[in-house]
Amino acid sequence: MYKKLLVALILVLFSAIGLAETLDIDVEYISYADNKPVSFKCQVDSNIRPSVQAVGFNHGGTLLGAGSYGHVVVWDLKKASLAKRIGVGDIQGAVQCLAFSNDGKWIAIGDGVASQSGAVRIFDVNSKEQLFCFSQPGDIVYSLALTKDGKFVAAGSADGNVYVWDIAGKKLVQKFDKHSGMVMSVAFDSTGKFMISGSTDKTVCLYDVEKWEYLKNIKLDASVNGICFANKDKVILAIVGGSENAIKTINTNNYKVSKTIKVASEPLSMVYIEKMGRLLVGCADGNVMAYNAWNGSFLKKLDGHDRYCYGIVASADGEKVASSGADGLVKVYRSYNGVKIATLADLDFRDNQWLIVTARGHYSCSDGVQLKWLDFKGEPMPEKMVQRLKDSAIAAQVFVVQNNNKATQKNKNNKPTKKK
Repeated sequence: MYKKLLVALILVLFSAIGLAETLDIDVEYISYADNKPVSFKCQVDSNIRPSVQAVGFNHGGTLLGAGSYGHVVVWDLKKASLAKRIGVGDIQGAVQCLAFSNDGKWIAIGDGVASQSGAVRIFDVNSKEQLFCFSQPGDIVYSLALTKDGKFVAAGSADGNVYVWDIAGKKLVQKFDKHSGMVMSVAFDSTGKFMISGSTDKTVCLYDVEKWEYLKNIKLDASVNGICFANKDKVILAIVGGSENAIKTINTNNYKVSKTIKVASEPLSMVYIEKMGRLLVGCADGNVMAYNAWNGSFLKKLDGHDRYCYGIVASADGEKVASSGADGLVKVYRSYNGVKIATLADLDFRDNQWLIVTARGHYSCSDGVQLKWLDFKGEPMPEKMVQRLKDSAIAAQVFVVQNNNKATQKNKNNKPTKKK
């Protein structure tokens, strides 16, 4: 994980001195008119973009937070625009994790400086003001989770501890020191009765939330990068790295591994969507892989990132998924079929330059952004066609995902329903 921080720091240094690169965003889709494939490319000059380590939707799925170095970008999906930057001047180092409150009024952000300090900071979303800061961790905060009622926040730190704070009381209520390695992930079950944590020490720990007591330790064969409850809390899903690179299914009736699914590249992040029984995994090679969490079958490879998919999250209704990576981009997908909705790029922090490009090429951008559009042969596209693509209203519409009952219904094979 310290390698990840080094990559982020190098990118930040390049960004600070203004080194530029050309960002290519490929557009590929099937035409409604003749059912034939269409492909072209958007090119734009961009500052070297720091890694985006974490992403998170607000409860309504209208805002999307993206954690980078020293701040969080908040994207307004209803307007297809970059709304604000939170934490500038307050956040230390790279943002490793974030979560919006249930009412969307505040956001919790985990940060820190390696081997020096860590913190969970609470910011007001509207005013961008830091409301308070929990600074007990002695190292980087890599993960955080809110209880179902939003009253408590738990965080896993590189110092090996799990911290739990009372948000309203602004106080630490428990500190667990059961891990001997960095705590990479924390999560609550759907009932709010249990909490789990996963660590580089190759263990998963289980806790009683009502009493805030440690219950047991589950030993695995490799470093745990991510963890969650699944299948109505009947199992725990863990992604492990090291020499194994796999997804582990742990039964909660006996806390033993019942299934192991091998992954080609080290899994770094994960999100489980209960109503679809779907697990999406972000990998070190940049790919986002979709699996059936019930039977372990591979479903699809999504259009991921150039390198290191650090963050992946689903909206509260399970209809949208967002991923982030070391390429400095955020991508949004439809959950039921894995099709990319749009690519979001923070082009230049200093000049507040940004760009959103949808899967069909419609785009929204800040003033002053110069785009170049090339057809599949690499030739400039006609100006009239390019002008039709600039439409923030259409760009915003793609984020309104209609609930597809057929696609989201549960079935044993978890396969998309065929159109009649």
